Amino acid sequence: VWPGAGAALEQTAERVILVRGAERKVTAIVQLATAGDATRAVWLVPVPSQPQLSLSSNVVFSRLEAMTAPQYWVEQAGTLACRDTFQPSSETTPSADSEPVANPTAALRSGSIGTYDYVDLTVESAQVDAQEVSAWLTREGFELGAQDSEHLTPYLRDGWHLLAVKLNRDANVHELRPLMLTFESGQLSLPLRPAARSAANDMPLQLWVFGPTHA
Repeated sequence: VWPGAGAALEQTAERVILVRGAERKVTAIVQLATAGDATRAVWLVPVPSQPQLSLSSNVVFSRLEAMTAPQYWVEQAGTLACRDTFQPSSETTPSADSEPVANPTAALRSGSIGTYDYVDLTVESAQVDAQEVSAWLTREGFELGAQDSEHLTPYLRDGWHLLAVKLNRDANVHELRPLMLTFESGQLSLPLRPAARSAANDMPLQLWVFGPTHA
């Protein structure tokens, strides 16, 4: 997460759900938590192929956490030999569009969804210039620093898409609604380099993975 110019913003937590579907389809639901005095922010999500973007809900994570939290049973000495405190939970409920934009260094799509504006880009040139991409995003209102381009280079070099998301005016940067991305990929992956830019020390990261087979 990148804050607006002159502001401070720290990513304090991240929770991700990865779902492996049929025919190389992957769905990722990403939830972030932040702290700081920033009123604007840019959220960068590297994706291995062109994503379909939609909104999800915080309820998905609260219900999933209740279902998967560690459970314990305790043996007690006395008249009762054992008391089982295991109480399983049940049910989960997982919860626009774009226009092409011309640019000499990248193929782009842009649009709005909910309180977010977004642009999806992938560099076409074999000579990846992440600083140029970073500068273009900044000119378009997705404020990044030139020093931050190092976090983008590995993904752009590998031909990944870069989904840049920013909040509309008057939206609360500390109430980020989870994003749901659906894309094609031969394997599940969790890009963490952009998060390292503003992550708090020992930031908690929770990951749930669903697929047709056991790991």
